[in-house]
Amino acid sequence: MSDIGVVPGLLSVLRSIPLWILVGFAAAGYAGLFVPAFGEADLTDFRRTWGAWLWLDAIAFTVLSIACAIDLAIQGTTARMRRRRRLDRRRYYEVYAPLYSELMKIQIITSRLAKPRLVDRARYAWMKFTTLKRRWPALKAAGGVFFKRHNRAETGEVDYGGTFPIGKIERTVHSNLSFCDEELFSLLCQAVRERREDPVGDAELTNSDIRLYDHILKKRGKLKRRVMR
Repeated sequence: MSDIGVVPGLLSVLRSIPLWILVGFAAAGYAGLFVPAFGEADLTDFRRTWGAWLWLDAIAFTVLSIACAIDLAIQGTTARMRRRRRLDRRRYYEVYAPLYSELMKIQIITSRLAKPRLVDRARYAWMKFTTLKRRWPALKAAGGVFFKRHNRAETGEVDYGGTFPIGKIERTVHSNLSFCDEELFSLLCQAVRERREDPVGDAELTNSDIRLYDHILKKRGKLKRRVMR
């Protein structure tokens, strides 16, 4: 019974020893074995007498150093995983679960705008060129219209007379900023800014609104799988 209690105690003592001390003892053993003679000091007799103990010291403390380093790495990884799991739980229950419940109260319909055809872009560019009197600004404006990169913007609306809960989303995010991820905060800022710069109806959705909506649904699903496993 006493032997069973000795092993955990010994392991506890070894784990309490700092890594640098174990490395130092191992380095001392290797130094005694391989450091060349210096000055008038001749280490041949010393190594002949203590060589076996130096090898034992070097090998034993090397093994202990490696084991200690692996143990520290495992402890650090485990601690990071625990912190991330706690953060995921708070992020899920404090942020994404409430946002998801708000979005589940509405149903949205989306549509994607097609890119302008080459003929349409040429016509718009000619209209811009002919409406300006000064030739150089007119040429720059026409070129900007013709060569402008058009993204396939996605818009939509809330079905059945509902409204997009941008205000509730904003309040939930700002009340739990310490648990929000950067992508959620960035998408929310873009959606709010786009609505201020180009006001739309309560039932209408901008491209930023849809991206925010998609992000909340996807992120909530990922967090739920992490938290529930």
